[in-house]
Amino acid sequence: MTDQNIINLRAGGQRSSNLIHIRIQQRSAKKTLTTVQGAGKEFDKKKFACNDTVVERHEYGEVIQQVVLLDQSIVLWTTEQLLVTSFTQRKLIHMASSLTTDYNIDNVYKAFSNVLDQESVRVREFVIAFRELAKFFNHLNVVFSFVANDLHDKFDLLDGCVKHHPVPFETVQTTIEHERNREDKSGTVAILRLLRALEFTYLFLERAIVSPTDSKSTKHVAWDVYKQTLHKRHNRAVQASIWLATATIPKRDALKEILLRGEVEPHTADRCFPLIGKVYRQIYRIYEQNQLLELVPL
Repeated sequence: MTDQNIINLRAGGQRSSNLIHIRIQQRSAKKTLTTVQGAGKEFDKKKFACNDTVVERHEYGEVIQQVVLLDQSIVLWTTEQLLVTSFTQRKLIHMASSLTTDYNIDNVYKAFSNVLDQESVRVREFVIAFRELAKFFNHLNVVFSFVANDLHDKFDLLDGCVKHHPVPFETVQTTIEHERNREDKSGTVAILRLLRALEFTYLFLERAIVSPTDSKSTKHVAWDVYKQTLHKRHNRAVQASIWLATATIPKRDALKEILLRGEVEPHTADRCFPLIGKVYRQIYRIYEQNQLLELVPL
């Protein structure tokens, strides 16, 4: 089996002559085999949030294997254990996103199922879930670029906050409280901007595909939702370009086929989108209670 990608990471300090290999091999339409090879016994091969195992290979030593769509666990482990640079961490995170660009409704549902803990909203789990949902953008050409282009920076910023300060950035509530009296409110702002993007995305998919209430075309639904959500935050040039871009949105049947891609159990979307709506409303409620919905105009 041919490796799709190999990333060689030099371990920090005295181990600079050794290489850590991360390999991703396609196993099926929905799964890959991810292996980490070359990590010595001094590194903690802790359990990941998926099916993983450590096997012994005569030629390679211990090899961590995951039969799963590559997620943040490999990235976080590599960053913490191998002390890679922040640049390499960002490259790994983008690699993880690019390797799992196939949208899958089951993955979206499972990811959003982990976001809420009673009234608390977990920041790391929210980022992971939104990353899964954002893969839907890849099938819509340029129409969602005005939403998607800015998402990755926010994802990366929050990943860094959670990694370096896991306690204050554990939930949306703790993030707001931690930054309340600080000049730097970058975490609070990043979540707010993701909230606005999630509002547009959720309302468009809900009205255009999941529960359409009228016979409007998808492009008109997209424009109506845009005017309701993000329109006021863009200048006229951006607004005009988005109006033109809506003409490229696929028709409802084609969108529905994409939306349900990867569905194993029937009616997953019927369970998934109320859950996304619940996450959105909970974050909105938190920002509303703290009078932060207009913390930044754009």
